[in-house]
Amino acid sequence: MQKDNNFNRQHILLDTNILIASIKQSIGIKVFTDFLSENECTQIIIDAVSFELLGYSKDPSEYKILDNFLKPFIKIPSKNEDVNNAIWLSVLIKHKIPQIRKQISYTDFLIAAQLMKYKKRIILATTNWRDFPDIIFDRIKIMAIDTGKEVLTIAFIQFNQEKYKKIAEDFKKGLELLENKK
Repeated sequence: MQKDNNFNRQHILLDTNILIASIKQSIGIKVFTDFLSENECTQIIIDAVSFELLGYSKDPSEYKILDNFLKPFIKIPSKNEDVNNAIWLSVLIKHKIPQIRKQISYTDFLIAAQLMKYKKRIILATTNWRDFPDIIFDRIKIMAIDTGKEVLTIAFIQFNQEKYKKIAEDFKKGLELLENKK
């Protein structure tokens, strides 16, 4: 894998599915982790990803293994502002794409809120690119990894301020129209 100047020393926010793939497919996922290492990327997670992953543990032994696995990652705690942004992004996305109503998890909206907060300073790595629709987010790189058992597709996603601004303005105009009808 070659160095990619777009990723040099970037902060990469890992979705839960990437961590699960790392645990299950340690050999196959090496292409991904080597790419991050070669580009001197900092791997980070949010507290909700930690919550999701640790929730998969079936017993104290597995909990300890997963907890130790998470220790090297930089963890970003969710703040009230992040929760409010997650709610706002949920409203905007579900308004624009009604068929998406139940598909995107709370954790994914918290991740989206972090992408919004840090804008170009953070890139998400996920296998669930559909949870981050291109009406607000940009897929800046796709990496296909043949693990031997399956082909894992990792999307690198970034928040797009211009797309967000347009959707937010359209929604606010709709709210204003409702207010003017009263």
